[in-house]
Amino acid sequence: MIGAVPSIDIIQGKAARLRQGRQGTEEFFGNPLELAKKYENAGFRILHIVDLDAAFGRASQLALLEEIVSACPRLKIQWAGGMRSLEAAKSAFASGASRVVFGTAIVTSPDIVKECAVRFGAENVWASLDFSGKPPVMMVRGWEERALLGLEEAVALAEACGAGGLIASSVDADAMEAGPNLGLLLEARKLTNKPLLLAGGTRNPNDAKNAFSLGADGAIIGRALYDRKIGMEEWTCLQKE
Repeated sequence: MIGAVPSIDIIQGKAARLRQGRQGTEEFFGNPLELAKKYENAGFRILHIVDLDAAFGRASQLALLEEIVSACPRLKIQWAGGMRSLEAAKSAFASGASRVVFGTAIVTSPDIVKECAVRFGAENVWASLDFSGKPPVMMVRGWEERALLGLEEAVALAEACGAGGLIASSVDADAMEAGPNLGLLLEARKLTNKPLLLAGGTRNPNDAKNAFSLGADGAIIGRALYDRKIGMEEWTCLQKE
């Protein structure tokens, strides 16, 4: 069990949130380094960071990753966004990431993901499977393109790549404050025995607990922590790993 995992999305050095991943819907929530320190001091031990600049083809934020790793030694950083090559994975690990997360490359470059899983250890190389629509279709390249893969195909591909764990993400639920896609989670759990995190739409600890009851090992929390409508201790009591 992993439990609640805070998330920070980074755009141009700032903590941001996009609605359903769409560029142009940015809201900014301050300094990522300061947020990371708050999360570490609150008792979280895993932090999921998405480099949206790299995801959208801009320069990566690895310098900021190095700052966070240096300032927050008790945090394990799970680094995602624009992870599409062996070199990108090497650079992330060299900058202090404990785990890297591949999304688009699961579809476009599965051999690269396989090589990284062998080289760095499967437990340190995960897959993010991001879906939109009904039935769900996997989204790639910063959620701007459809990969024309359904859930079953995407999970099978991630497992074939040797990913040590999966993140099932609902693009449609992301930052919409309407709750997570528990149906997506339930179907994903039927398809894999690997560690599984749910991302997108978790509003409160009850949403997270519902995800756990359906087989999620953890829930990634983004906007709900930014908004600070719920006390930090209510989230950290869900921290397991």
